[in-house]
Amino acid sequence: MDRLARFYSVPSATHGYRFLYFTSRGRERISEFRAGFNLLGLQQNRILDIHYPDNRTVSFLVHNDYADAVVEAMAKLSAKLLSDFDPLDPALLRDPKYVNIIIIDESFLTSEATRIHQERLIRIVKRLYIPRVQIAVARDFCFTHRWITSDQYRDLYHVIYPNKGSKASSDVPMNDTSSQDSIFHSVASSSSRSPADDGVSAPFN
Repeated sequence: MDRLARFYSVPSATHGYRFLYFTSRGRERISEFRAGFNLLGLQQNRILDIHYPDNRTVSFLVHNDYADAVVEAMAKLSAKLLSDFDPLDPALLRDPKYVNIIIIDESFLTSEATRIHQERLIRIVKRLYIPRVQIAVARDFCFTHRWITSDQYRDLYHVIYPNKGSKASSDVPMNDTSSQDSIFHSVASSSSRSPADDGVSAPFN
């Protein structure tokens, strides 16, 4: 009955997902980060992903409905919310190979920053362990934030549901965000196992 009620319920005005960026001293192990969540009153399974997009910066992927709780909890650690952090900023390209390109082709650097960000998002989706959550997050990345392309979304869909690979690309569910809230609440009320408990989540550049 609860599942049926969620299906017919009106999506909240805050449905969808976001990244919250905070200051960080360094790059602690993800498992150590998660170990402290209980002390902060946070539910591990609601922090879908943790990674380091830049030096001294940590990012949490959360449902919009849980964002305020995470911000309030992190404030207890004096972690500053970086509300203006831009993961597409070419300045984040730390590899020395990009140094000489700065004065030559800024458009190339912008393209590279976008490519790297998209690759990171795709990895994040792939390591979420519940298929319906993977699809909901990928859909949000594509159709709400426009962070990944529709082709990348289709590719992810067929990786997540390989048995449906014979379907035409036009049959892939597109831009249906109405189910995100039921998915979020379903995950929140299920096992407390975290997506990173098995070590699949790790910091990367």
